[in-house]
Amino acid sequence: MDQAQWKSTGSSSETEPPNEASALTGRPAGLPRPPAPARRRSAVNGPAAAGRGDVVRSWGPEAPCPVPWPATGSKRPMSTIAENQHLVRSYFDAIASANLDRLASLMAPDLRFRWAGGTGAKDSVVFDSPAELLGDLRHNLGELYDPAVGIVLEILNLTAEEDRVVAEVRIRGRSAHTGNPYDNLYAFLFWIRDGRFSEIHEHLDTAYAEATLLHPAGIRSGEAMPWLKVAP
Repeated sequence: MDQAQWKSTGSSSETEPPNEASALTGRPAGLPRPPAPARRRSAVNGPAAAGRGDVVRSWGPEAPCPVPWPATGSKRPMSTIAENQHLVRSYFDAIASANLDRLASLMAPDLRFRWAGGTGAKDSVVFDSPAELLGDLRHNLGELYDPAVGIVLEILNLTAEEDRVVAEVRIRGRSAHTGNPYDNLYAFLFWIRDGRFSEIHEHLDTAYAEATLLHPAGIRSGEAMPWLKVAP
């Protein structure tokens, strides 16, 4: 069969014309084309790797979507960087679902947490243990945000290197006292040791957080939040 005859038969593109198959590929004439190789997923598109626009479910009545988890049944272990990224996603998932027990399991016993401002004071707020941080989160989730709406955390960017992960996160909710919407951008820096967080830094627009959440709740200084410890 020549080239013109092959084209006129309406044969599927899965089979190559005889001359082309033998001349260009070296395969016997008339054999089906081999399947195209699967497209490799890049590191930034994998389920446990960095992503943009990942919405972490809210602990309110409407949950946008769950955190993307690594595919089950995979025989290939995650790299340390992928594991660290997954740990950070688990952190935000636990906060969004108000699962403080789960959150505690992700922290090293000697965790140190530093929050840049946010109490009306110029100094940073620090927590030297998981218990101190969880106490603050318990007050924030219970008193500052409207539980009828909950909070939604959206991971905009996630970058990992060695034992460190940086996350840019958008957090939205509503003031429990005024009903006004809360929409702020955060930058988190995580240090990870032996699969748990050893240090976390949190940066945000503190003036906006104070005006929208803290001041309406009657909190204008660290003295109104006795569970906090302000760094010297």
